[in-house]
Formats: sequence, C-alpha cells, structure tokens
Amino acid sequence: MATVSLRAAWEVRGGVVPGHPLPEFTKTFLYTSSDYAVDSGDPQPQTDLSIFQKQRQAALDYFTTLNDPRSLNWADITFIWY
Repeated sequence: MATVSLRAAWEVRGGVVPGHPLPEFTKTFLYTSSDYAVDSGDPQPQTDLSIFQKQRQAALDYFTTLNDPRSLNWADITFIWY
C-alpha cells in the first residue's frame, strides 16, 4: 500500500481581532501525493481543471466569503508547497 503524503495546503482564516482567527472561520484545503499523481498522469482535456486548480479555487472562493467587513475585520490565506 502506497503512503499518501501532503503536497500542498491552503489555510484560510478570518476573525474580528487581527491575528486571532476564529475556529469557525478557519478551513484548510489539502492537496495530496495521490492528487499530484492524478494531475501528473494522462493529460486532461483543456476544459478540465486539475485537482490542484480545483483546491486552489475552493480556497480562494472561501477566502472571498470571509473578506466582508459586515461580519469580520480581517481574513487571510496561506499557501505552502511541501
């Protein structure tokens, strides 16, 4: 059985007091070695997004929902490649 490792992660956080994220507004989006293997395999049609692109877009979409001063004072997104 192959070991699955983490290849990338996006952490999206938001809160009221700067630097103090609220758990209910914190989400992590993961990209694994299994996802990487799929993305590195047979080329996908030009219209299909890779798993990496889908995870990145999901993180950006979530960040956009938090970037609203009617409910939160700050939001950030952190990306890391392992």
